[in-house]
Amino acid sequence: MTTMTAEHRPASPAASRFVRTLAAEWTKLWSLRFTRAMLLLALILAAGAAAVFLLTTETTRGEPLAEMSPFEIAGASLLGVDFAVVVLEVLCASAVASEYSTGMIRLTLSVAPHRWRVLAAKGLVATMIALLAGLAATAAAVGAGQLVLLTQGLPGLSPEPRLLRLAVGSMLMVPLYSLLTVALAFLTRNGGGAIAVVLTIMSVPTLVGALPPGWQWSLLPWLPASALHSLSGAASPQAPEHLAPGWAAVVLVAWAAALLLLAYVVFSRRDA
Repeated sequence: MTTMTAEHRPASPAASRFVRTLAAEWTKLWSLRFTRAMLLLALILAAGAAAVFLLTTETTRGEPLAEMSPFEIAGASLLGVDFAVVVLEVLCASAVASEYSTGMIRLTLSVAPHRWRVLAAKGLVATMIALLAGLAATAAAVGAGQLVLLTQGLPGLSPEPRLLRLAVGSMLMVPLYSLLTVALAFLTRNGGGAIAVVLTIMSVPTLVGALPPGWQWSLLPWLPASALHSLSGAASPQAPEHLAPGWAAVVLVAWAAALLLLAYVVFSRRDA
């Protein structure tokens, strides 16, 4: 009599079903021409916006590019990634809302009746694609910035730890806000509504910044944008929004978990 080794132990039925659901969601999203077009648009906008921001610093910041520090140059260049974030929000919102508008959600649930599996698979696929898009958009923005510096006769940016941290923080914006968009699209069943809410969340720090200092110190650290700034090193330790990197990561996970849990509760109780 032989015993089955861990290497040959078959996967559990639940795990196998989730893998199949994940593969189906990946195929549905990646096979669309719209997906590839939006990813290309994200790269073009990231690179183009980075170049425009750097070429217009004297007008927008009152400071010539030659007088800016490497960190300031990198920060201005990486603002191009913000445009990629919006493009991925549109893509992720469409991936969910289009199933409701076409009625395909009923077919999806007939094949995968456990709704947590559908929500988790869509969220994971959106996050994976957004992570790749964020990496590519960050590289495109940095590359465009380096090209601008070269054409202006200025030295290029070197891969210093502080600049690499800033780039990673900018890249993480894309999957984070994409995942929040997926959750909100399940909540609202409307792509435009989900995008509007996420853009509002992204804009809240600007509104809070107009409040008295006491309110800023109380509210800013718990917003996703502020947590991203703390992770990337863009937030000064003396700024109201600053958090230690560990706490900043907790804030981001809490936002994603809270919205996904709320989306699951509503999705599981509401008719398709």
